[in-house]
Amino acid sequence: LGSSSLLVSTYEQREAARLRVTLVDLGFAATPALLSAEETAAAMRQAGCGPTGVLPLLTLYDLHGLGYVLLELVLSALVPRPAGGGGGVRPPPELQQLKRLVEDVFSDDVARGFRDYCAEEPGWEAAVALLDEGGGAGWDLLQSLV
Repeated sequence: LGSSSLLVSTYEQREAARLRVTLVDLGFAATPALLSAEETAAAMRQAGCGPTGVLPLLTLYDLHGLGYVLLELVLSALVPRPAGGGGGVRPPPELQQLKRLVEDVFSDDVARGFRDYCAEEPGWEAAVALLDEGGGAGWDLLQSLV
């Protein structure tokens, strides 16, 4: 899964009521037939199973990727792009930077550590507020996916 896995019906903010988002490639974005023998063997070792047991692992990979796509989508949509000198607002990280931050810097702690990091970034308030709604339901969802 990646950013291209989300298809939107419009980019026009004035047409938000008509917006439809379609998620493609979710669930079995990769099938065992598309994997090399080495990738299948690695997935079987990781899952501790036979060839048919790899399928749930592939679905977990997709859900893991979806978490990062959603995180990138929220940040890129709600964090303003710096104009000219930037005005102290740092652009949101791209997908690979997000993965490094979440996995390496914050040890997969999206709901607390990474959330606190985002809350400290100037200009990221709208993204944090959205994910904070419902008692932090957005952060909880992202935590369960990544």
